Amino acid sequence: MLDNKAKFTGIYTQFARRVFAFAYNRLGNRQDSEDVLAEVFAAVWANIDNFPGLGDDEGKANIGSCKSLCFTIARNKINDLLRERYRLPAFADGIEVEDLSEFKQERNPTANNSIRMKLELLVSELPERDRLFYKLRIQQNYKLSEIATELGISLNNTKVIQNRLTKKLRKLWTRK
Repeated sequence: MLDNKAKFTGIYTQFARRVFAFAYNRLGNRQDSEDVLAEVFAAVWANIDNFPGLGDDEGKANIGSCKSLCFTIARNKINDLLRERYRLPAFADGIEVEDLSEFKQERNPTANNSIRMKLELLVSELPERDRLFYKLRIQQNYKLSEIATELGISLNNTKVIQNRLTKKLRKLWTRK
């Protein structure tokens, strides 16, 4: 049986890069991803007795359990961060929502790169919350209900954000 320090070192060595990449993919920000990584492994250390060691008698059988636990903690920490950061007041109901599909990036590799580059430039000019919404809705194909859950806001609020984001992108598109 491994001591706690050796167990933690094995888990950290095996999963730190992957957890960081997972957080970075979801957050798009190195500092936030590093914070999530630190929080994940602080939680691992605090609960090290509940983690199977990678060098235990079961060996590789424990890798899946450790990986699952690490990524579950990471997902929860990311959701907590996003919920805290992007908690917004609810807006009035009844606003007609326009579809962002006209701004979806082409999945076809032969698509016009200048249009894609222009759209990426326009999205980079948006506030952080709008960039995150765009990333979730367009690049990761989240449903509005999934975005609402991810950001800790109401479904109606996501519809308002989508409507406003569509208008902003149209305005920026015609301006440039």
